[in-house]
Amino acid sequence: GMIIENNDIYGANRAGVELCGSVKGISIENNYFDHLGYIWNGSAYAQSNAAANDPSNIKYGQAINLIRTNTIVTTYPQDEQNYLQDITLSGNTISNCEKNGIYTGPMQKNLNINNNNISSCNWNDICLDESGTYHAGKTGFCSKEPLR
Repeated sequence: GMIIENNDIYGANRAGVELCGSVKGISIENNYFDHLGYIWNGSAYAQSNAAANDPSNIKYGQAINLIRTNTIVTTYPQDEQNYLQDITLSGNTISNCEKNGIYTGPMQKNLNINNNNISSCNWNDICLDESGTYHAGKTGFCSKEPLR
């Protein structure tokens, strides 16, 4: 039951908030994300070197990045591992992302995305990726228009 809320996050190179596999019951609410995938160079936001050197790699430039891990634990069935479960993304304001406003790879259950204000993202406002390859893998649902 963790909540990440009421934060102002600017200029994060990789992601504003990133959750990585086997996470359950988290809410990310009422945060402000701006210029993700960019860094402040002293006078303006500029693309980070890591993002510029690998422009198709989606791990740079997400406001909210929800991914799974590749770790397999032999004491649990594989289909029950690494899931992001019972995640709520609500009331966030997201703008000026180099890639996606909200990105999620496969292996998630009960993901609730509602009442977010997303604008000016270079790739998509929301991308629900079924492949999760990190390399421009837009095989699921990706949209420049917010989900309603």
